[in-house]
Amino acid sequence: PADIIASIDDKSSQHMPLYFLMGAGWANLAGWSQYSLRAISLFAGVLMLEWTYRLGADVMNRRTGVVASALFGSSAFMIIYLHEIRMYSLFVMLVVMHTWLYWRIAHDRPITRLTWVLFIATTATLFYTHIFSGVVFAGLGIYHLLFIRKSRKWLNAIIAWGLGAVIFLPYLPTVI
Repeated sequence: PADIIASIDDKSSQHMPLYFLMGAGWANLAGWSQYSLRAISLFAGVLMLEWTYRLGADVMNRRTGVVASALFGSSAFMIIYLHEIRMYSLFVMLVVMHTWLYWRIAHDRPITRLTWVLFIATTATLFYTHIFSGVVFAGLGIYHLLFIRKSRKWLNAIIAWGLGAVIFLPYLPTVI
């Protein structure tokens, strides 16, 4: 891991390390062929479609979830990203998963400690996956401040985002 992070810092400092660390771990198990390395993006893309269905079904209904997954799965960009050795399908999967978790928290759905743990974990993993995660959090944060009723859960969501950001702090000097 230290060699991977040093290589990213030296050669490609605009990239975040999570995908490359996952890729190295997976390649040590499955081999270093392009097929095995592309499997990470494919797996993340399949999970992204499942989370898209779950988000659409929970927010609206099952039909909306099916249509959202079909539209997302037939998008030319997603089809390309499903077989590239890049972090984009992982990033989109984490965005959809985090949005689903946020929706459950913000709209008084039953939540457990696992929901909060996953919310903090997806916050941190989004920061470690792509630099544009800040845009995602800015959008969700503005929505949270303007449209969600101020309550204990409202404050807990802000604290959870902060905890996810604190987990990213050790890597911040490398980004800067």
